[in-house]
This record gives sequence, C-alpha cells and structure tokens, in this order.
Amino acid sequence: MTYAGPFQTLAEFRQATSLRDMGSSIAFFCGNRDNAELTAFARSIGLHLVPPQLDQESAGDPEVAGPFCYLSTVRRDELRPYGDPPVKIADVKDPLLLFMRGFYREPYLVLGQIHWKSDVPALAAVTRPYFRKISRWIRQQWRKPDGWDFYCGPEAASLLERGAKTANFLPSIPIKTIIVE
Repeated sequence: MTYAGPFQTLAEFRQATSLRDMGSSIAFFCGNRDNAELTAFARSIGLHLVPPQLDQESAGDPEVAGPFCYLSTVRRDELRPYGDPPVKIADVKDPLLLFMRGFYREPYLVLGQIHWKSDVPALAAVTRPYFRKISRWIRQQWRKPDGWDFYCGPEAASLLERGAKTANFLPSIPIKTIIVE
C-alpha cells in the first residue's frame, strides 16, 4: 500500500486504507450513568454482557473488573471457550462485539469503544446488525462535539463542562514503552 496521508479525519484515513474492510468501531466518552444506559440498550436488543474469560463471574463494574468485555449475541452457556482450562473466548470463534467500556473516575472521562470485526464473514453477518443498532442509538442519543471523532453521552458532556479531562486510559495504569531497534 502506498502512503496516502496526511489525513485530517478518521473518515479520510479509513477511505484511503484497507482497514475499512476489517470492521468498524464507534468511540465515545461516557459517564457511569451513560454507560449504564448504553448497556441497558444493548441488553434490550438481545445482547449479553460477558467477561473476556468465563472463569470470571461477570463483566462487573468497569472500574473494578476492568473496562474490557464483550457484547455477545448468544448466552454465556452457548459460547465456545478455548484454552487450558477452556475459559477464554474470542470474536473469531463466537458472535461477539468488543466492548471497551467508557467510565468516569474523577477527574477523568476514560474513552470507550465498541468494535465490530469482519474478518470471519459468518460471524460478521451475525454481529453486524447489532453493531449498526448500537451505533445508531449512540448517534441519536449522544452528541459529537465539533471537531471530535468521538461521541459524548449526556453525563459525559456535563462532566466536560465542569472541567473533566479526557483520557484513553487512567494515568495510574503503568505503561511500559519498549523500543525495538
């Protein structure tokens, strides 16, 4: 692939690269109430919130259990885990949407995202209608501030007005940079 940048927007990047064929995602900042409403909507259309490993009781609160989980089109007992012991699940084996839950921990609004993958066509055909419904709900219920590629739930917008800071992850999470030469 030849370099086609620089890109002014995420849409320009997607249009110019083959990544547009690898699925789609929608990113957002949301307060804890916003996240609860989004999760309730996902459940109302038949999705199940599941942890990334089935030996965990539930996906739980994103601050406690971690923000990463899945939205599954099938019940937990219908998933096909792998590993030894077989407790891990993956969106290449089951109809899952990756759900990185956004949340608020003062003073930070932590970025959330829902990602739909298309690399397994049979699974993509099952999950795509759900991803479209969730994306449509977010676009209709939340707003996209001018110049942003992210949506904001109503609580998040209020928190931003009161001085909340946005972050991709909490600064307290240790990050190790490895430089390979």
